[in-house]
Amino acid sequence: MVKGEIGTQLPKFSKDKNGIAGNFDILKGLLLAAASEDQKALEIPNQGGLFTTKFVQQLKKYGDIKQAFVKTIPQVQTQSNKFQQTPQAIGKWEVVGLLPFAFKDK
Repeated sequence: MVKGEIGTQLPKFSKDKNGIAGNFDILKGLLLAAASEDQKALEIPNQGGLFTTKFVQQLKKYGDIKQAFVKTIPQVQTQSNKFQQTPQAIGKWEVVGLLPFAFKDK
């Protein structure tokens, strides 16, 4: 919600030439995606998504979301080879510092 002269309302998004909403820069937060919009995200049988599996492993190892994400990217790219899956981070990393908990295994 956005506060303005006429009260609180939903933020307005600009649209591209196809009428698809874009310009989400006004939103606050961080989105970690398994792949870019034009890619498919691979699943590992009996484990889950390739990105999620690798990201959780790195998160347990390093205890830092940004470092885990950076370490996950080459692993996903290597294992998805012919499918060319590239994880994406969209938003502001600063919001990660607001999280009140730690992830690292002890």
